[in-house]
Amino acid sequence: MLRRVLVLFVAGLFILTNCGKDSNPIESGRPTVDKNDIAGQTHLLVNSYRQSRGLSALRYNNQVAEIALEHSRNMAGGVVPFSHEGFSSRADAIAKQMKLSAAAENVAWNRGYDNPAAQAVNSWLESPGHLANIVGDYNTTGIGVAVNDDGEYYFTQIFVKSY
Repeated sequence: MLRRVLVLFVAGLFILTNCGKDSNPIESGRPTVDKNDIAGQTHLLVNSYRQSRGLSALRYNNQVAEIALEHSRNMAGGVVPFSHEGFSSRADAIAKQMKLSAAAENVAWNRGYDNPAAQAVNSWLESPGHLANIVGDYNTTGIGVAVNDDGEYYFTQIFVKSY
């Protein structure tokens, strides 16, 4: 059975990719943080990728994560569509909490994978727009992951260049 992951480019272009476990650039079988901490796994995987490319790790910010989590919960609950809808409002809310010069966002959705965090990150790495955010000139991040009753995982990662 093919598993599908729906990924949304930052520019608003939808891509549907079928990713087998053998093609994943990030190993999905062995999380290195608590399996129940999907956001923590996502953060670790993104930072591992950045560091493998000679980039600094992103600092995790709980306030940014709360804003990301609200968006993921809204997508998981059908309050808003799976999209970047409202990103400027999220960026404005972050700007009220810290000085920033740039912000970006990745969202992902998946269901049926043993390691949903690895699946989300692998999908982002295969998407030029999402990859640009992962390797971009950011120093802070927050990640929110929500799961609905159908077992669908919704991810929001917000990237911030703060000073």
